[in-house]
Amino acid sequence: MTTRTMAATAVDAFRGDLPVRYHGYPDSFHAPFAAAVRRASSPGQRVLDVGSGPGYLLASMAEAVGPGGEVQGVDASPAMVAMARSRCAGASQVRVAVADAASLPFPDGHFDAVLLMSYLEHEHRPTATMLKVKALLRPGGCVFVKVPHYGCWLRPLLGRSWSGYFFPQHLYYFTPKTIGRLFAKCGLETVRNGFWDHVPLSDVLWATARRAG
Repeated sequence: MTTRTMAATAVDAFRGDLPVRYHGYPDSFHAPFAAAVRRASSPGQRVLDVGSGPGYLLASMAEAVGPGGEVQGVDASPAMVAMARSRCAGASQVRVAVADAASLPFPDGHFDAVLLMSYLEHEHRPTATMLKVKALLRPGGCVFVKVPHYGCWLRPLLGRSWSGYFFPQHLYYFTPKTIGRLFAKCGLETVRNGFWDHVPLSDVLWATARRAG
């Protein structure tokens, strides 16, 4: 099976009512992600969530940017887009569309922040995706990434039972070093969030990069 075929399989799996592994969790599961989003957003900003799922983070971003801001969400699954629109129905600054990273319908330099939360590991063209994200960011804007941490200590201990393994939906895996290389390759500057973001204690890798300006 080629990488492109695996990617198509992953998209097909998430276009129906299947997405339980990630989006079937209760709201409390998403609370840490929502808190990170609120820290990343400020009143009046324009923010994009790529792979927005049922809209958990869109609702948090809407709260953070306020009525004067703009929140855009895109997802390849029409079912997820419908759920997100329902969840965010009371927030006029939120818009959600069916799209993927290859067909983002926004002008260059439009966003203050772009989120790729549990998305990049599914993307069969991560470099092209990151280049598109860079183009969409204003100078000084940031991209926030959450992916499985391939370098974490639990992976070799748990083997095939490690939570980050999800075939064929997960196509790529990252460590702090390799995600940093991807950022640099795409002309983005890695932002160190602190000491703990490079200690492999967690299955989750958080990474932030800035478009120079």
